[in-house]
Amino acid sequence: ISVGDTSGKGVSACFYSLSVRSILRCFGKVHKSLEQVVCDANKMFCLDTGDSGIFVTAWIGIYDHKSHTIAFTSCGHLPAILKKASGEIVKLTTDGIALGVIDLDHIETQTIKLEKGDLLILYTDGVVEAHNEDFEFFGEQRLIDAINANSHKSAQNIIDGIMDELEIFSEGVPQYDDTTILAI
Repeated sequence: ISVGDTSGKGVSACFYSLSVRSILRCFGKVHKSLEQVVCDANKMFCLDTGDSGIFVTAWIGIYDHKSHTIAFTSCGHLPAILKKASGEIVKLTTDGIALGVIDLDHIETQTIKLEKGDLLILYTDGVVEAHNEDFEFFGEQRLIDAINANSHKSAQNIIDGIMDELEIFSEGVPQYDDTTILAI
């Protein structure tokens, strides 16, 4: 499970994101350890980026359906938001640097057990940095409020509800970043 955001804009940035996704998938088939997957993927991606200055932030997780756990890491990316079935909000994050910046021989990972009824939200900075005409950011708290308001719905309807809140907040003001939301 992953969501990422590439530095830069346009088709070039899209190709780098797709490259990271493909590299992660390949190493995910070879290794069981999230740390090994990400370190090897980063090493390969660094070969592609060279000294271009291109990097990708990413939140990456491996879900074990038998133990109902998810091992995760934040490679310079915003925390995932876990809404527990109890209603508690937990931000899932680790220290880490974006992919493609430097070769890494270690990354921090954490593991958390998921329970029936938990909701995991992954997103890019375009969500929390969406702004209104007063240049006020949507922010993390409004995102959490939107998650709480829509958490009883299906995954697609949760995403649609958050996007509706973003649209109402931004009042038709053009945005300069893409918005990606994944609900699990």
